[in-house]
Amino acid sequence: MKMNKQRIAVFAALFFFSGLSQAKVKTYGSVQAEYTIEDRDGLSSEQGVDDNLRSKLGFKVTEKIGRGFKAAAVIEVQVNSAGDRGVNNRQMWVGLSHKKLGFLGAGALHSPYKNSGAKIDPFWFTALESRGAGGMSTAVGSANRNVNGGVNGILGHTGFIQSGLFYRSPAFFHTRLEIGLSPDEKANGVVDGESAGSSDGDDNDYIIALTYEKDDLWLFATYAKNNVENVDDEVAYKIAAQYKWGQHTFTAQREWVKNAFALDGGRLITGSADDNFSSVATGKDGKFWFLGYQYKLGNNIFVVQAGENDSEIDSDYYAVGMIHKFSALTKMFAGFTASENSPLRDRQAFSIGLRKDF
Repeated sequence: MKMNKQRIAVFAALFFFSGLSQAKVKTYGSVQAEYTIEDRDGLSSEQGVDDNLRSKLGFKVTEKIGRGFKAAAVIEVQVNSAGDRGVNNRQMWVGLSHKKLGFLGAGALHSPYKNSGAKIDPFWFTALESRGAGGMSTAVGSANRNVNGGVNGILGHTGFIQSGLFYRSPAFFHTRLEIGLSPDEKANGVVDGESAGSSDGDDNDYIIALTYEKDDLWLFATYAKNNVENVDDEVAYKIAAQYKWGQHTFTAQREWVKNAFALDGGRLITGSADDNFSSVATGKDGKFWFLGYQYKLGNNIFVVQAGENDSEIDSDYYAVGMIHKFSALTKMFAGFTASENSPLRDRQAFSIGLRKDF
């Protein structure tokens, strides 16, 4: 209760001081509620209402400081429409930007590896999504591997880069460079090696990404490295493409993982240990592919997509559904998804949800 009162006080202060300074303060966010029925082989059917970590509240402050530079800061927290979780930090950073020089920031930000996945999967942050279901990697490790809540945002499609430095270049010939560096993502005040349960010694983890975007064509390539003590470093890299042709959108992604260390965990309702359709066994290699097709008809988008986790844990992923846009900020989605894996229990789920952005 004390922590919640402190957060409320911080938000109230932001609103108050925004009117007393020359800086511009923008409030943004979204609220999502999703009803899902899930069946697992050998288990009874489960149903529930959740937001799949999609609901959020954020504040972005920008200020022109002269000579073409802008200062910016973001405070963004995760909220939950189902009410079974508290408020958690998502992004929190401060930085400088210039049209000719790019953006330089520090704090906790999205990884470019994650952002590209969100762009090509229209069911991102729903029970129908591909990550954790066998179509794309996740990056949630146990507490003795990744710190700051057990999240490593350098690799995979989950989490944020914490304690990080970030650079994003201006566009040159429709191409943009992004670099993320985590000098030492560790538990507060803990030195590497001091406690086996608090740090993996991941000094200078980094990610490098290139994006090309012109007209209806989008191309992406990235390389990420997670330095780990006493074992081979974990590496992930991928290429992705998306092309729009009239009412049609075609998407493809290929992903490789080497010496997996943190890539495990599913995003399913049950949360049991055998939900890891996107797992790559520790110390092993894995490959993922993802294909998607979208057809736009009026305010409706019809979606068909599939993927595979080609590793020792061999999983297949399928999803079909639609998205109806009431407006640019309000949408409803519904669909069916399945994940198949011979060692695990196959999963089928139907989901329908509503999201309001602001």
